Amino acid sequence: PEMIRSVSIIAENNSPLYTRSYSEDGVQVDNDTQMLYITHAALDIVEERAAGTAAGTDMYLGLLYPTDSFQVFGYLTNTKVKFVVVTDDADVKDAEVKGLFRRMHALFADALCNPFYKRGEPLHSRRFEHAVSKLVSAF
Repeated sequence: PEMIRSVSIIAENNSPLYTRSYSEDGVQVDNDTQMLYITHAALDIVEERAAGTAAGTDMYLGLLYPTDSFQVFGYLTNTKVKFVVVTDDADVKDAEVKGLFRRMHALFADALCNPFYKRGEPLHSRRFEHAVSKLVSAF
C-alpha cells in the first residue's frame, strides 16, 4: 500500500511552517533527517516549476522527482506557500495526491484564520495536526 512518509509546508521565504515524518508503519517520527533533506532538495524544483507557470493556473505541481525509494510531490499556493509530500510508492495516482493537497490546503487556510496565529511562524495547532494525521492515515 502506498504510504505517506513526510508532509511539509514551507513559507514563501523557505522557512518550514509545518513538517511531519512517518515511519513505514505510519507512526509519527521526530527529526527524520532523510525526509528533511528530500524536502529541502524539492524546493529548488518547486521554484523552477513556479517560474514556468502562469498566475491563476493549477497549483498542483505533480511529481517533482523520484528517488530510489520515494516519490516527491509538490503544490504551490497563490501566496507562494509550498506543500511537499513524500510517498514510498512508485505508482501513486496523480488524482489522489492532488486531492490530498487540496484538502491539506483547505486545512491550512482554516488554521491561518486563527487570530492568535502569526503569519510566517511555525504552525502549532492540535486541530490541524489531528486533521493532517487523519488525511495521512486515510491515504
